[in-house]
Amino acid sequence: MCDWGTWTRVRVRVPADLSSTGEAVWRDKDIDSCIADLVRALQAGGIDMRASCCGHGKAPGRIDLQDGRTLFVMKPAMTGAEVAMMENWRGYMNWPLDPTWVCETCGDWDLIWGLAHGICRCHTCHTQYAMRADGERVKTPVCRLKPEYKQPAAWGWAKWQEPISEWTDEMWDEAFAATKVEFAGAEVEG
Repeated sequence: MCDWGTWTRVRVRVPADLSSTGEAVWRDKDIDSCIADLVRALQAGGIDMRASCCGHGKAPGRIDLQDGRTLFVMKPAMTGAEVAMMENWRGYMNWPLDPTWVCETCGDWDLIWGLAHGICRCHTCHTQYAMRADGERVKTPVCRLKPEYKQPAAWGWAKWQEPISEWTDEMWDEAFAATKVEFAGAEVEG
């Protein structure tokens, strides 16, 4: 399995219920490189998907199909812990359970799964979401941005249309200044 952040662009059909337009659309998406050929082959065969993640060596990979089935992508030999982790996350098929959920930053519905650590991110703007709150599974994603970052992130997304993980310090400074939100950053060492 590849490291997180090792992606290959693949043209995929985004189902209407996951599309920000409300209609099925074709988009180029970053897919984990080690499963990109499999995703490409499924698309070529007319099989629609909702999400995919290779597991990054920490969990079995998975491809969630539009019809509700899940394909697990496993190494030739799995440890007992890996099998247990796969069972733990099985309940997240077709998650989030609330079909009206949208990303707080950009308004898209397209999540990339992070099964190994219970974190997913918006595929479009890279805002991170937790799948658990207080140790319990949740029906809708819980935004991991600190409260003071939410308004600047939404403002900056509307202006630059660039994933927040790729913003420079100057971009964040401009977003905070434009929204007049006071930054509660790290303490300066002295």
